[in-house]
Amino acid sequence: MNPTDTALLQPRLPSEQALMDCLSQQANAPAAAPHLSKPIQDQLWDWQTQLHTTLVSQAPDSGALQAGSTLAAQLEKLLQTAQQSPATWHSAWAEAQATRQLAASFDAPLMLLVFGKFNAGKSSLCNFLARRWAAQGWSCRYFYFEQGRLIHSEQPLAEGATETTARMQGVVLGEQLVLLDTPGLHSVTPENAELTQRFTDSADAVLWLTSSTAPGQVQELDALVRELQRHKPLLPVITRSDVVDEDEIDGRICTVLCNKTPDRRAMQEQDVAQRTHAKLQQLGVSCDLLRPPVSISVHMAQTSAGDSVHALQEAGFGAWFAALHALAEPAQAYKQRKSAEVLLHHMQEQVLAPLQEQVRLPLLQWMDALDAETERIAHLPETIARTLWRQLMPQVAQWIAQTDAAPAPQALGSDAHAVQQHMPAARAEHTQQVCSQLQQALQSQLLGLWQTHSQPWRCAISAPPLLPQESLAIVQRQAASAPNWAEALYGQLGQLLQSQLHHPDWLSDWLSPLGQTATQMQERSAQWLARLDAQRDALTDLAQQLRAPQPPAHNRDALSHEPLAAPAA
Repeated sequence: MNPTDTALLQPRLPSEQALMDCLSQQANAPAAAPHLSKPIQDQLWDWQTQLHTTLVSQAPDSGALQAGSTLAAQLEKLLQTAQQSPATWHSAWAEAQATRQLAASFDAPLMLLVFGKFNAGKSSLCNFLARRWAAQGWSCRYFYFEQGRLIHSEQPLAEGATETTARMQGVVLGEQLVLLDTPGLHSVTPENAELTQRFTDSADAVLWLTSSTAPGQVQELDALVRELQRHKPLLPVITRSDVVDEDEIDGRICTVLCNKTPDRRAMQEQDVAQRTHAKLQQLGVSCDLLRPPVSISVHMAQTSAGDSVHALQEAGFGAWFAALHALAEPAQAYKQRKSAEVLLHHMQEQVLAPLQEQVRLPLLQWMDALDAETERIAHLPETIARTLWRQLMPQVAQWIAQTDAAPAPQALGSDAHAVQQHMPAARAEHTQQVCSQLQQALQSQLLGLWQTHSQPWRCAISAPPLLPQESLAIVQRQAASAPNWAEALYGQLGQLLQSQLHHPDWLSDWLSPLGQTATQMQERSAQWLARLDAQRDALTDLAQQLRAPQPPAHNRDALSHEPLAAPAA
């Protein structure tokens, strides 16, 4: 026995006795009535199946887009991510098998995760409690968890000023309470910090250890948000609550370590509580499960001379055991639904959260691009009309000039009278030729503009609209009889073309398949987004059902630790 264990054989603190009695009652109580968690588990698997269907079979089709276009590339990447997502869900669930195995290894005891930065005193606290439990005649079993296996050990947990916890380790106290000592939060070793996060699901409650030298630092509070979002009770513990002071020993002034005064401890506890509440409110997280902080000094509890009960009380362990007693009931309530909670956490963190980032956010970006494309199509008639006017009217002037300069037929010779009689027929022929050229150019220009502006869409095209033949015939008759036929023809063709270009339906009807295709794509994308959001809301509803207040219970739930196997395909 360690020399410091001698004082541990003294009588228990009242709050310590109350805690042990509570744990014994919980461990020995008959099985509770079935909890809601088992039906919720079935609904969670059904939810994932429905989400899979939504992702794969209800997504928009890229068939209306031309391969290689920017919109098509964006959508194809999005659809590929959506189709690959279910495989990553199953992989993440398989990788978390070690966490579920650890939880299943401890059926009866409450499991507390000892959480905090390295050098916060986690291992020291666990070893101290283990020695005290053993001194009271309770069994103590040390263990560590490595490569998916639970390994028992005879050695106490490693302690030190450096980061000694390189693996998940812990101790079982009296088969009623398990303390999981984790690698440090914000660890200097990334693998240790990752291990801490991975095994958080195993615990029924969290002890957040933070040194009194700088308690409740903001970066620690950020890490705690995840635990409170999991709706798991949490107790902040301010460790190393002692201070160096001066004392006279045998006539000499010496430095000694002593407990911080109750006032100083109360000030630190209030500060940690206030800043924690403010931070969680800022992040939109409920503070209901956050317990009032307590302050302890393991060193003073182990080394103080005299009555051990008094030493423990002065070191803060009277309040500590009372806080654990108060934590036992919400921790037991979490334990009863833990199987469903573990599955829910998987759905929230490994399924829904990546989906929001990798599918929903790109989908919103895709829909923004689609909205911009639809807006472009809506203004396409105006764009094409301006282009046609700029391109066709200079050509009309050129065609008229070419025909007007054409010489009279040689057969007429120099007979002025014959030439004069030939002019009406020549003008009629010239006007007909210019009108024909305009129609051909209009058709060619529209087909070319369709090829340019229909990108990135793939849809059928009808024959392009032309100028009405009846209107062209009128133009030809009027221009042929005008004294200055060339000027009259240019002006009347300009009026006719401008009239058609500004007609509300002339180009719009021809371009309508393009707009309809884009609108259908918009509607399909919006429906997909709505279904994804409905799945998100459905998971929120399941979480609320699972965490709805239940009648107070101090019993174990016979169904709380059923194996979490995925349903057969």
